[in-house]
Amino acid sequence: MAATVFNQAQLELLDMMQWVKSPEALAELWFLSQEGTGRIRCNVGAWGNDRRKAEELWDIAQQNSLSPIVMNIVLDTNCLVIAISRQSEYHQVWQDFLAGKYTLCITNEIVEEYSEVLSRNISPLVSELFISAILNRKNVKKISPSFSFHLIEADVDDNKFVDCAIVANAKYIVTEDHHYDVLKEIPFPKVDVIKLREFMLELQTISE
Repeated sequence: MAATVFNQAQLELLDMMQWVKSPEALAELWFLSQEGTGRIRCNVGAWGNDRRKAEELWDIAQQNSLSPIVMNIVLDTNCLVIAISRQSEYHQVWQDFLAGKYTLCITNEIVEEYSEVLSRNISPLVSELFISAILNRKNVKKISPSFSFHLIEADVDDNKFVDCAIVANAKYIVTEDHHYDVLKEIPFPKVDVIKLREFMLELQTISE
């Protein structure tokens, strides 16, 4: 008999079983998407193509406080600075973070850069408040990379975000920095990059 190999999302779903409170909610686990967006995919072996049944189970799971898996992302410093401002058109990205709609992956080096840039561009007090808000959130994954891939040469400081994304298995690095464009030409390790506006729009589709 061939061994069953689970991907990362499936492993996380198994871990979530501790929160299942009914047989219906348990069945719902078959329908969560691998990308963690909460969209439904029918398991043919269990329910065939009965999408209506899948949607009913999704509603039951929601009522039982079974939360969809949220995506891991790495947020470049420039995007953090843009998003935290209440006047920014991208402020919803920060609000979605506070609402737990995605997991922010960080390292000590990334936090240090966040703190330094916020202190310099706004104020040390504001920096302290926002860093504290980040570090105390449950939807933050702290990463300690033991290896540097050196994928970006134009600005080597950007590599800390790349290494974090690789180790965290992040879906995206969210950035406005063109230095990351080189990642599109590197097949392995594959790191996907997305602009802040595109990321905000994707979060809106997930919320729907």
